[in-house]
Amino acid sequence: MNHASNPPDPVVRPEVCAVETVSLQVADVQQSILKVLTRQGLFGADSQHVIDYVFSPWLPAWGGLHLPYLSSMVRAMDLGEIDPRGRILTVRDQPSLVHLDGSRAAGPVAMAYATELLVEKAKATGIAGAIIRNSSAIDRPEAVVATLAHRGLIGFMVSSTGRAEFSPVGDRTPRVAGHRSAWCLPAASSLTLISTQVASLDSLMLLDPAQTEGQPAADLAFDKEGQPARSWNSARTFSLLTGEHDLQYGLLCGLLLAALSDGRLPTERAKKSPFGDDSEHLLLAIEPSSEMAERFPPERLAAFVSSMKHPRAIQQLEKSPTLPATIEVPLAHQQMWIELLDEQRIEHPWK
Repeated sequence: MNHASNPPDPVVRPEVCAVETVSLQVADVQQSILKVLTRQGLFGADSQHVIDYVFSPWLPAWGGLHLPYLSSMVRAMDLGEIDPRGRILTVRDQPSLVHLDGSRAAGPVAMAYATELLVEKAKATGIAGAIIRNSSAIDRPEAVVATLAHRGLIGFMVSSTGRAEFSPVGDRTPRVAGHRSAWCLPAASSLTLISTQVASLDSLMLLDPAQTEGQPAADLAFDKEGQPARSWNSARTFSLLTGEHDLQYGLLCGLLLAALSDGRLPTERAKKSPFGDDSEHLLLAIEPSSEMAERFPPERLAAFVSSMKHPRAIQQLEKSPTLPATIEVPLAHQQMWIELLDEQRIEHPWK
């Protein structure tokens, strides 16, 4: 008797069509962001932290400027989900560890504060960690760890943001959130970036409408009753296309960050918006020894990176890049940003 079973049908990823882009002057976009954030009530220094984060000089390496993140952040301020005047508070301060309360301030504001503390502590003790609770979403931990590596430190970051949205293939109950994490290693003239995320789509927090046209595949997205979702807006749970490994990693991230920060597990959060429920972040900074620098010279790391089959997951970056004068962004993203500017009656050059 043949007990062999047929292999399961493969899960179909959402089809990604060619995206029309537009070239924008970096100075124009930065000025428009400053106007919006000032209108929202952010202090000048905090506005600059947000701009420095979204215009990280390494941003071309992982897809360029993400205007939907900014739009969602501003709308979260309108809804009271982000406090534009929130101050970062120190809950506990130890030689190699600091526990911070983000006070619902914008995520990049908390990251800038934590990064400076970590650099100082890691230079003094060799390794330092920062735990941040009551914060808001960070869409690119790569920008944070690249900043640490640029300062000569090995950087790591992982976030727990939003409610549980993902389930293993074959299970329709949400188990884990879309945790994002990244490492960055410094070298004499370059940075090695390693990034990962527990997600079945490019970004659960901020879905690009161009990637979610039509109806989701039947085995990919499910509504709140556990039935195949008829639209992306009705989707409540997404299948983890990468399987058991991401499930285990996601469970570990959610449990670790909730325990360390005295926060909430993803299954305990109710709101769909990534800004509507508290986010928790863990940052580590390690000062590499001189022996490590000798054992892992830039050419050895470069050879390792070039051998990888997933160039988006591990990349060799220039250590001190210059931000270009112009950037390419999807036309739909620019239109989303223009709509927000027009709503707030803010002048801009894209009439």
